[in-house]
Amino acid sequence: MDEGTPGASDDAAAPDAAPIDAALPDAAPPDAALDPGREHRCDDGLDDDSDGAVDCFDGDCLDDVPCNIVPETPVQFVQELFLQRCGCHTGAVDLGGLQLVRPFTDTTVGVPAVLDPEWMLIEPGDPAASLLYVKLLDDIPDGLGERMPPEMPYLDADQLALVADWIAGLRP
Repeated sequence: MDEGTPGASDDAAAPDAAPIDAALPDAAPPDAALDPGREHRCDDGLDDDSDGAVDCFDGDCLDDVPCNIVPETPVQFVQELFLQRCGCHTGAVDLGGLQLVRPFTDTTVGVPAVLDPEWMLIEPGDPAASLLYVKLLDDIPDGLGERMPPEMPYLDADQLALVADWIAGLRP
């Protein structure tokens, strides 16, 4: 018995309490510290385990609920493509003033680009006048920076066609 505290015992168990971080909504799951080589949040637009695959494109997330949703419309396909491949614009950071979180159309369609306000991020009906699309291509006009995404594989021809077709189908 501890002489300084009435009723205290060295072998007394502490009352059951939730871990301190359990109440925090953005706290990593408890197994994150045990397995840092695994994707733990499959909806944050980040490559949590640094394996080059983000969220639903990471094999760790194949059984995660957000990854089992099959896009049904062109805008959903484009949204998911941007979430997976454009991590610098989908998390807490919005490099270049560009945010591609859901719904990304609110922050892109008919919105002037921060980089060059003469360009629209997405010009409805005109992929060639849409900075977001042009930056995905191999030949970017001078003064518009580098091809995107810089640290992920570039979009392939089918993915580029999907984005171009979606923009072309938007009504001005």
